[in-house]
Amino acid sequence: MCSLQSLTTVEESNDDDVENQLGALRNHLLALGRTEGQLQALKEKSVDLAPAKPETSVVEILQV
Repeated sequence: MCSLQSLTTVEESNDDDVENQLGALRNHLLALGRTEGQLQALKEKSVDLAPAKPETSVVEILQV
């Protein structure tokens, strides 16, 4: 059977792991928030630079 001390150690290591994972998640979400604005700006810039062209359908490709 497990001793009380080993159970406490497991709980503490799980708490540390959870806190590390939450910190990493927070950092990733912040980076995603910063990147979202950059991606939107690039998308708008690319639309301005390149004229809109209609998408080629599968049927049109097969007809060629």
